[in-house]
Amino acid sequence: MDAQSGSRALSATNDLVEMLRLAQSAAERVAQEVYGASYEHAELIERELQRLRRSADTLHGVIKRFLTASV
Repeated sequence: MDAQSGSRALSATNDLVEMLRLAQSAAERVAQEVYGASYEHAELIERELQRLRRSADTLHGVIKRFLTASV
C-alpha cells in the first residue's frame, strides 16, 4: 500500500465507521419501537453492528499506524 492508496483506505474506513454508527443508531431506535420477536431481532442486529463497528475501528487504527510508520 502506497501513501495514496493508504489515504484512500483511511478515508474509506472513516466512512465505514460512520455508516455503521448510523446503522447501529437506527437499529437502536427500531428496538425502542417494537416488542417481542421483532425487538429481539432488532437487538441482535444492533449487537452485530456494534461488533462490526469495533472491527472497523480496529482496521482504521491498523491503517493509520501503517501510514504513520511508512512516512
